[in-house]
Amino acid sequence: MKAICTICSEQKLKNTESLPIWKKYQSLRILEVRNIANSLLMPFFLISGKFGLINEDEQIGYYDHMLVEHEAPALAKLLKLQIKENNITELHFYAKPRDQSWAPYYDALEQACKESNLPYFIHPV
Repeated sequence: MKAICTICSEQKLKNTESLPIWKKYQSLRILEVRNIANSLLMPFFLISGKFGLINEDEQIGYYDHMLVEHEAPALAKLLKLQIKENNITELHFYAKPRDQSWAPYYDALEQACKESNLPYFIHPV
């Protein structure tokens, strides 16, 4: 299946209650990318530095973790497994330009997709 993703955000409800990610995250970027996925009838995922690919309905509690460069290889391994588990055949990554905060996510996703022979496309947000 084709899927759409973006990364998580620090803009989220800070309570400890588990909520689906589409309720937990308050980022306009995440809302816009989710709306794109819904309009195209494609599944929507967030890439979390802690959990990897999170399906939009998956419930998570509060956490705060920004991926750093040395963690990208481990996240890439997790993403590769999750790509296979979710039967993802093509991934569309909606992203801001590669800068210091976004680079580890780009690196992890690109490595996972290359190792999975998965076509991926980067779209600006």
